[in-house]
Amino acid sequence: MGVESRVRTLEMLSRGRILVGGVHVPWPGFGRVVAEGAGYAWVQRPWQLG
Repeated sequence: MGVESRVRTLEMLSRGRILVGGVHVPWPGFGRVVAEGAGYAWVQRPWQLG
C-alpha cells in the first residue's frame, strides 16, 4: 500500500505541475516532480532574489 500511495502522489504532483517544498533536498528546497521514462525526476526551482 505504501508504494501505491507514493506512486499516486508522484503522479498527481507531476500532472498538476505542483510546486513542492521539501527539507531533504538541496537549498532552497523548492521544485517540481516530473515524469521521466518509467519513473519520476526532481527539477529544482531556481533561486531568485527580489
